[in-house]
Amino acid sequence: MSIGKWLALALAVATASGAHAQQNGGFYGVGHYDWISGKTVEGYSVNGGNGTANNIGGTFGAFYDFLKLGPVNLGGDVRYSFSHSGTPSAYGNALTYGDLGVRVSGHIPAIRLRPYVQAGVLEGSTNYAEYNSMHGGFGYGYQVGGDIPIFPHFDARVEYAGGNVGNLRSNIGTTSINFNQISGGFVIWFGDR
Repeated sequence: MSIGKWLALALAVATASGAHAQQNGGFYGVGHYDWISGKTVEGYSVNGGNGTANNIGGTFGAFYDFLKLGPVNLGGDVRYSFSHSGTPSAYGNALTYGDLGVRVSGHIPAIRLRPYVQAGVLEGSTNYAEYNSMHGGFGYGYQVGGDIPIFPHFDARVEYAGGNVGNLRSNIGTTSINFNQISGGFVIWFGDR
């Protein structure tokens, strides 16, 4: 099943489940700054030769907390992320991926913060450092962040994300691509938080 079909299925389940008053979930969008490392090619210098590329991009997704255990919620998250360095080369250092993962979140009322951690399996593609077309494989992703309430059902989000493309099965070659992202954006919640 393609990433688009997984995202559509997850969004449909999250939307349909939002009608139950005791459930948590939402949709989010964040902008991010990335740095990518891993594969380098002789004769092509990435970011002045230090082996990394610096990108900007965005992530959109949905989450659904299906089990509440005291102050802790367990759930799932599905996301699509894209970024590009903007360099005028044939390579461009683009990275795209879809991630399906598990989520653990909580609530700290004293400081108005809803922290979360997530980990999942992703499928991604990149043309980082070598290719003039996109190549990819499976990998893993993880996120650590927090949502800060602004209005009812509307929060600000800060997040650190990292992961690897091509680690589990690779069309990239013998080396995988590592990525790190620092993000900021907004969340629209539904249900009873």
